[in-house]
Amino acid sequence: MAIKYKNHNSELYLEVSAVTDVGKVRDHNEDNFLVHPKSDTNFITPVLIAVADGMGGHNAGEIASKLTVDTLKDLVSLKTIGINKNATEIQETIAKIVKNINLTVFEKSTHPNLQGMGTTLTALLIHKNNLYYAHVGDSRAYILRNNRIVQITEDHSWVAQQVALGILDSDQASTHPNRNWITRAIGLNREVEVDSGYLDVTDYDRILICSDGLYSLVSDAEISGIIFENDSDIAVDELIALANSRGGTDNVTVMLATIYTGINSEVRARDFFRSFKKIFRGKINRT
Repeated sequence: MAIKYKNHNSELYLEVSAVTDVGKVRDHNEDNFLVHPKSDTNFITPVLIAVADGMGGHNAGEIASKLTVDTLKDLVSLKTIGINKNATEIQETIAKIVKNINLTVFEKSTHPNLQGMGTTLTALLIHKNNLYYAHVGDSRAYILRNNRIVQITEDHSWVAQQVALGILDSDQASTHPNRNWITRAIGLNREVEVDSGYLDVTDYDRILICSDGLYSLVSDAEISGIIFENDSDIAVDELIALANSRGGTDNVTVMLATIYTGINSEVRARDFFRSFKKIFRGKINRT
């Protein structure tokens, strides 16, 4: 799908490809993703993309993740973000919205069949050439720029804490039996701490959001290699296929956005992949 977005100062064109897959082991998919708006009918609406990876007994995880993305869509609008707000104010607004979503999911979880349900949430808002993020849990957001892949978010997980403390290295963390233990999630408690921030976006930035079903089986180097060497639709399919070829032990969701800015950005977006492989082949720094 493609979304065209304009603000008062510049033009921005955003192409988004997204796939979610049950994997090879689970019997149902508890991941949900969001792209909002899905059309270009309102050119001044911020563009919102998000992934939520649910958890809980029965279908509770699926309910938690769907409730989270649906509520996020309802709460984030041009009115709530505000055209005249500065970047710090927008960041704080998004973090507050996620805290309100947490309370909504927590109160829903008091239902006997939904006790203990929760979800990760990694949400990105693109507005006025800035990318804002709000993050809880161990889904991830990356930016791919200048032939490099950089993780934007930090994992809220037990193994991530152990790596930060120097107790485990990254290789040990990737295979540790407790690697799926998350330390922070939407809906588990009445209040939640939300990581938030913002950065600028520019031409040909590629933004990836994924659930842990991808990066637990596919390395950052492999992720960047597939993304840099393919257009978005092919890249997301290949990433899903690679995770599944290695066991598909979890649901896996992959969202990939390519950003074009400035005058005639929509035309340049169409032309970009004609020279894409010439630009990047042999020049990839997969770190």
